[in-house]
Amino acid sequence: MAQTENTEHVINTDRPGASDASRTVPKGYLHIESGFLFSVESINPSQEQQLINFNNTLIRYGLLKGLELRLNQSILSSRILENGQEIGVGWQSGLAPLMLGLKVNLTDENGFLPETALVAEVNLPKGNGNFQQENFIYRFNLTALNHLNPDWLLVYNLGIFQSFADESTQFNYTLRSSYTFDKYTPFLEFYGNRSKNTTPLNYINGGISYLVNNQFQLDAYAGIDIVSLYNEALEYNQSFVSVGLGYMFPIKK
Repeated sequence: MAQTENTEHVINTDRPGASDASRTVPKGYLHIESGFLFSVESINPSQEQQLINFNNTLIRYGLLKGLELRLNQSILSSRILENGQEIGVGWQSGLAPLMLGLKVNLTDENGFLPETALVAEVNLPKGNGNFQQENFIYRFNLTALNHLNPDWLLVYNLGIFQSFADESTQFNYTLRSSYTFDKYTPFLEFYGNRSKNTTPLNYINGGISYLVNNQFQLDAYAGIDIVSLYNEALEYNQSFVSVGLGYMFPIKK
């Protein structure tokens, strides 16, 4: 029975990268997806911010067939450097605001019709330390998947991100291509966001995931912003690297 169950359900994580998966967790299963991320972002020509996400943990539970519940929490730390030297009080740590949400399957893949799902999430106010947030922020994301062949996948997302206290809506997009051979899946992804109050940001990242078994996955990826490649007047850059894992197990017979 265990072998049959393992064959039927293979872990399908939202990691690695920025794209959400287009499939929900099977009913009665729990996904735990967690990772470490280090990023460096310029503030001005002489200052940069370093950010460590020690434990970005997403918990997903298959409540019903085609419906999952989601909970996300991160432990963060950041500091400011000026000309390579630490300034201020150094590293500041805290919890990011708690995120609650759900994902629901919409369509199965059928020819050119993609497999699709809708993610709806809300970040609760508060958190603590340097990462407090005073207002609710909601996010809707439509994710889709097409097989270009049995091993080559194309995943794409369109979404919005907005605070209840701010009328400015941020639009997000992702486009990801991955190819699986044996247990390895390398990928390349473009993503970014647009809003009327901020400069458009675009990024590229790439990496690989390794399927240890049908319930356990390891991953690593890195990325950079690509704004500076086409806008030399904008003195901005960002880079990041991340490693993580995903584990799925049944908690209901």
